[in-house]
Amino acid sequence: MTEMLLETPYWTVHRDPTPGLVTMRRTDAPIDAAETFASELLKVDRIMARLDQGAHVLLLDLRFGPMRSDPAFDAMVARRTPQIVRRFRRVATLVRTAVGVLQLNRQTREMGGRAGVFQDEAAALAYLLAP
Repeated sequence: MTEMLLETPYWTVHRDPTPGLVTMRRTDAPIDAAETFASELLKVDRIMARLDQGAHVLLLDLRFGPMRSDPAFDAMVARRTPQIVRRFRRVATLVRTAVGVLQLNRQTREMGGRAGVFQDEAAALAYLLAP
């Protein structure tokens, strides 16, 4: 059974019945200010801190979130995201478009990280759950 860990207007986070899988989904609610998004990511971080570090994989589903492209927002994401994703053995990010794949790959490289970026949920899960 799925365990809901957090539900806000912008995110849902749940622990999946598949052992070790945590899913974080962005809702379609727009976020007007980078500060609001930073506050939301702090809520997520507090929840993720309760999980056993390194014992889980993360499916980060951004497909429903409104697209943005502004430097202040990108800088805030670059500061806040690593503290969340570092807790996981592996991270797969789902995006809607090929442009989203390019953007997330660029942001991940700039943050010094490595993550799979996908448009297909089955491919993302295969990546996460591979031995």
